Amino acid sequence: MIKNKIIIGLLVLLLIGGLFYYSNQQKRKISVKPSVQNKNITTGFIKQPYPSDPVRIVATIVPIIIPLEIVSPKNNTSVTTNSIIVSGKTSPDIDIMINDYEIKSDSMGKFVQSINLDEGENYISIVVYTNSGVVEKEIIILRELAQ
Repeated sequence: MIKNKIIIGLLVLLLIGGLFYYSNQQKRKISVKPSVQNKNITTGFIKQPYPSDPVRIVATIVPIIIPLEIVSPKNNTSVTTNSIIVSGKTSPDIDIMINDYEIKSDSMGKFVQSINLDEGENYISIVVYTNSGVVEKEIIILRELAQ
């Protein structure tokens, strides 16, 4: 009977000690819920004085807008020639794909490429590739027969 009381007493002490330990750990570790303000995301933990505890981690996500302007030709242009010059502007030294042609913008971000046209509607796809993402624009050029 005494053994049972001792075991129950030890279990109660162990339970109280565990609750105290858990409560103390929760007070030391303050969790910061993710928040979105001005397109910045902050998340992590407050740095604790012990090396094994988590460190506050802050991640800032800044949207990078890749400019892509098609200077020439304008969309839905009609021509009678069998080729057309596509020119535009983007960020400097960026990889660009215009239909099947791989080119690179110059140090000012300008690019130029001649594209052969078939009779009828021609879809010209201009795609800019960066580490931050991809931007694509498409224009339609109508090649008509010369009269």
